[in-house]
Amino acid sequence: MTPLPPSSRLRPAALTLPLLLALAACGGGGGSEPVREPTLERYTTNHNGFSRVRLNKASNRADDRVLAQFDDGNPASPAGYRNLIAEQEEVYRDKMFVEVIGQVENNGQIETVSRILRITADTEPFTNIESATGKYYFRGANYAWVSLDGGEVLSGAADDGLVNMMVDFDNSEMTIDLVTGSGVRTALLVPESKPLPFDIATGQFGGAVSLQVWDPNSSDILEAQGTLIGNVGGNPAYVDNAHGLATSGLYTISGRDEATGRTVEADGVFFGVHEHLLGTPVLPD
Repeated sequence: MTPLPPSSRLRPAALTLPLLLALAACGGGGGSEPVREPTLERYTTNHNGFSRVRLNKASNRADDRVLAQFDDGNPASPAGYRNLIAEQEEVYRDKMFVEVIGQVENNGQIETVSRILRITADTEPFTNIESATGKYYFRGANYAWVSLDGGEVLSGAADDGLVNMMVDFDNSEMTIDLVTGSGVRTALLVPESKPLPFDIATGQFGGAVSLQVWDPNSSDILEAQGTLIGNVGGNPAYVDNAHGLATSGLYTISGRDEATGRTVEADGVFFGVHEHLLGTPVLPD
């Protein structure tokens, strides 16, 4: 596997979490270009110092050329592709950047997503305060793109789909509850009984997860495994009646449901802020 070279604006860092994806098949003979498998990356951006996680599903040089049009100094959306997360709420500005590049089809009435090319989630730098203690709670949005049995891509979204995320500075762990409703119903839950690691020095978190998908065309509720990674950014100190923390991350799922043998492929992105920034009571944790 050869990861894509990073943009000249970026400073890559080693990925420490496994990518639990099935290997993509290689291309055929006759000198055809091999199909690359997806890569999962974690690094710090050079242009603003944000903490980035990225899922890159570009499979060939043609995909690279499409993505380059989104990465240059004057980004453009080439025909048939667009950023699926074009608008972010005002509360998230200056705290994060989220981008999902997808290939889309439009029959004149309805636009559908045919595949995900890349997901990027950037979070502002994390301020490491040695005295930080206790639990911090986040809420926000969640988006997912799901394919069952190799079929069409189903798009799920919920503006409040980051139902709750908790990071525990005392125990260096985190939990998360993610859902989508429109298009396709999904649920990803990391309970307190099985938390994921949270690095209190860097704000990084992630690990192995499972996703449930409600098949819209049957009574099946499917489940498959994958990986979730993300970052907490901002300052955990209590300033101006708020903890100024933000979070963003992504997850990628690939596998078979044990009960039915059906395949589940899914990619998602989530982002949000500490609950104090959403207008909840301004009492310290």
